[in-house]
Amino acid sequence: MQIPIHIVLLSPPPGIAYGVQNGSGAQYKTEQVQISEGKDLRFKFDIEIKGEKSETPRFSGPYVQGKQGEKFVYLDIGAFAGQEGGWSMRLKVQLKGITWDLTGKSKKKNIWKPASRDRQRTEARLALR
Repeated sequence: MQIPIHIVLLSPPPGIAYGVQNGSGAQYKTEQVQISEGKDLRFKFDIEIKGEKSETPRFSGPYVQGKQGEKFVYLDIGAFAGQEGGWSMRLKVQLKGITWDLTGKSKKKNIWKPASRDRQRTEARLALR
């Protein structure tokens, strides 16, 4: 089953490129690249979710990285997003908090703030719609 993911990067530093990583290793590409103006940036894409409702969801697809139980999505920053010079980093947006209940057919917007170990104070929110 495909579910839509909406990532909102909250007020990232201006003048820096940000994008969503599609693929891994040397075969990845950065999509939806945006240059920050200091306002929230939004990224939307779908991921695959599998498994029985009685177990923890399993995530897959070209945007999903990591081993089972530790899945995440990369936001590429600076040079990783194709920008010349300056920053070169990635932000891991953890998928760990997504449960079957959050993926249900609820009419309300499901939002949570995933944990990030990023040294910068950049924060992201993830929404299922």
